[in-house]
Amino acid sequence: FLDNDSQVYLDISYTFDIRKEWPSPS
Repeated sequence: FLDNDSQVYLDISYTFDIRKEWPSPS
C-alpha cells in the first residue's frame, strides 16, 4: 500500500507541476 500511495502522490505532484507551467486559460 505504501508503494502504491507513493506512486499516486508522485503522479499528483508531477501533474500539478506541469499545470503550473501551463498558461492560465482564464
